[in-house]
Amino acid sequence: MKSRYEIKVFNASLILILYLLIGMYSCANAQAIQRICQKGYEVSYGFHNFKPRMAGEHTTKLSPGARGITLGGFVGNNLLKMRLRGVGYYEANRVFNETYYQYEAELLSNFSPLEFFRVSKNVVDIYLITGLNYTQINFDNHYSVYDKKRFDRISRVAGIGIEYIVRKGNKSICVFSDAILANRLKDARAKDEVTPFPAVQSALNFGLRIGYSRHVKVKPGF
Repeated sequence: MKSRYEIKVFNASLILILYLLIGMYSCANAQAIQRICQKGYEVSYGFHNFKPRMAGEHTTKLSPGARGITLGGFVGNNLLKMRLRGVGYYEANRVFNETYYQYEAELLSNFSPLEFFRVSKNVVDIYLITGLNYTQINFDNHYSVYDKKRFDRISRVAGIGIEYIVRKGNKSICVFSDAILANRLKDARAKDEVTPFPAVQSALNFGLRIGYSRHVKVKPGF
């Protein structure tokens, strides 16, 4: 019988593969549908918080947060974008009595459902987010029981975002905001250690996305 962790990984993998297939299909058929192929890079400043999953967890008294910056890139079209947020660095907020540093990388997919109903170029758009998150947390506090310890976690991600787009020729500048929940799939730590962080992490990001587009002709159909 499959373990609970294996089932979670399998479900997350299916979702990710589905979005990858949709992205490949829409890009490959861009000549026959109303799409704008894009690629570019992004930078964002975000706030991360950990929330307890249930009242009975031992970590309910801890709600640490961090703030920092993430760099990444994207490729796709105005229906679906694949985002690789490859370099993220965050530091603990001062209100938390522990000192830690958080490094993360994310593979995300943005899906814009309003694109199915759009008949002209959009200026404001709403998109759904799914994907995977890898986070590494390092403690640096001589007075902490977690001093010099490292915790790694892999999480599945779901969220929603909004963006404002300014286009000029084949270049676009986008101001966006994401609200994301990351639910832990696996922790990498010693068997006798207990992570000080709950299962669910929330994040609010504000950023700038710069893209370069290739416009295609419009033809009816998906």
